[in-house]
Amino acid sequence: MGFLGYSHQYLYPREIVFARRSMPKCHFVIPAGGVGLRFGGPLPKQFVEVEGLPILMHTLRAIAPYAESITLALPQDYQEYWQQLCREKSFDLKHEIVEGGATRFLSVRNAIEALAADPDALIGGHDAVRPLVSGETIEALLVAAETSGAAIPYLPLTDSIRHLEPLVGSKSVDRTQFVAVQTPQVFHLERLRTAYRQADDGANFTDDASVYEDLFDAPIELVESNSENKKITHPHDLLFLRQALDSPSNH
Repeated sequence: MGFLGYSHQYLYPREIVFARRSMPKCHFVIPAGGVGLRFGGPLPKQFVEVEGLPILMHTLRAIAPYAESITLALPQDYQEYWQQLCREKSFDLKHEIVEGGATRFLSVRNAIEALAADPDALIGGHDAVRPLVSGETIEALLVAAETSGAAIPYLPLTDSIRHLEPLVGSKSVDRTQFVAVQTPQVFHLERLRTAYRQADDGANFTDDASVYEDLFDAPIELVESNSENKKITHPHDLLFLRQALDSPSNH
């Protein structure tokens, strides 16, 4: 049973009604163990409050209408703090908490292992600080992954890019041959579980797709994302987030 009953992308927990959906069944895992070194400040950025809620709560609200379940991987040191925030904000959106690892890879693996076997389900791995993913993007990813086995969101590059080369410094490359990849990244659950179990946890995996590709020689479908689906990385990103959350379409 999934989530249904919403009038816009960002929902308060009490507005979410549980009902059957025609969309593919998908479990979501959220690694939330980052310390936000580039962001700075006394708190990890996922706990920074914007428009009355921590960023992480906005993220959970964005994916909840499409989730069979949500599993949050949090460092042990922040689990009680998170539960306190949930009480203070009356945030009763159902989710499970597992211990986050020292790396994103270990956090996601812990979250996946907490899920029961479900051969017919999908799994979506989503960044804790991407609260502006649209429903249209999520739906397109679920449909694509159900058919192809793996789907990830992307945006075309708009800036010129260069390849760093030790001997010559850098070299111009054709940006049309590259895309910027985002989350949520969606896969058949049991295939991604197998990939994480067999992967070398010391390898330099940057996302779930790189773990999946390390084991499976199968194409990953690209789905164009919504442009607002930015990862909150620097303090100035908060201005963009506040404006988006405060726009008339989200009220």
